[in-house]
Amino acid sequence: MREDLKKATAIGGFVGLQKALAAAETELAPTETVNAAGAGNLDGKACAIIATNRRVLFVSAGLFGRTSTSSVVLPVAGVERGRGKLTLNTAGGDRTVRVISGARELEKAVLDPAGGPVKTWVEASEGQTPKGADHPLVQKPLATLAKQLDQGKITPEEYAGRRAEVLAQVEHLGK
Repeated sequence: MREDLKKATAIGGFVGLQKALAAAETELAPTETVNAAGAGNLDGKACAIIATNRRVLFVSAGLFGRTSTSSVVLPVAGVERGRGKLTLNTAGGDRTVRVISGARELEKAVLDPAGGPVKTWVEASEGQTPKGADHPLVQKPLATLAKQLDQGKITPEEYAGRRAEVLAQVEHLGK
């Protein structure tokens, strides 16, 4: 699977998502860049919504392996987002899709197709969360350990071991 589509596999699930993404891969031209992806419902069918640098691609997969695709060519006149829906304003009329996941990223990618891949909220927050001893969930336990060390209630060896345990428990936070 294309690298830019692999990222789309985390957009939330519906039956047939993998088939829809595989079908999307065959639809994408080599020069198209996937800028954002989401999951939604178009015309009563669950679909993967893929915003590229040239179009928005809607791909649904049926129960028996049949896939259907439709697309809206970019740029569009505007985008309206609200109440779980994303409406693309085009010269040929409005196209509305109910979005299950990825609405903000899709809106941004549709409004700026040349802007490149849009970071998800998780990617955008990377590096902003304190790590290790600076993490808020670690500061109080480490302060308590330091106080116990200063008061002579624990040895430096015990302090080092317990500190390592506390840091190990929250190692995954902030990644």
